[in-house]
Amino acid sequence: MGPMANRGALVLCLGLGALAACGVGDDGPPSTPEPRLCQAHMSLTGSFTLGQAPPDHVNNDTGNAPGDGLPDIMGCWPVGTWAFSVSITDNTCAVAPTPLAEYKFTTTFVDDPVEPDYTYAVVTPSPATTKSRVSVSSDAAGCQGTIELFSEDGKQTWNLQPSLTAFNTNGPLTGSGEYAEWKDAQTYP
Repeated sequence: MGPMANRGALVLCLGLGALAACGVGDDGPPSTPEPRLCQAHMSLTGSFTLGQAPPDHVNNDTGNAPGDGLPDIMGCWPVGTWAFSVSITDNTCAVAPTPLAEYKFTTTFVDDPVEPDYTYAVVTPSPATTKSRVSVSSDAAGCQGTIELFSEDGKQTWNLQPSLTAFNTNGPLTGSGEYAEWKDAQTYP
């Protein structure tokens, strides 16, 4: 064989190698196993009780004191008591999780002139026996709460998200949540 025959064989070999390496949408198992062993989804219903009215320290048009009779903070005002119950809607766990009769947390406004802020306190389940993390953020309709609960070993978690669809007032809560059991302990701050 001459030099041209070898070149053709090389090109053919590379062409076949490239085709063999191409794959579209391999459906093989993931490279790392899913650490979640099972989960349950839930719906939430309850109520929000306003703890205090939003402050009125400034005129909203000028930004200067005194207040103008309108809240300085418009939109999400989560200050008060969030209380709700949980109903399981579906479950893949061998033993279905047992929710408490009620979950409750409070939000307090820290009226600091430099850095106003909110503090959160879990009431139920008992903060003395439960690892938890709570926050509230604004959404398009009002406020979205998040309460995350962790078992002692971190292998069971509850992620509950009550929603308040009213601004600066009492109102009903709705929402959703998820319970999960994990192969490895989940991080708790």
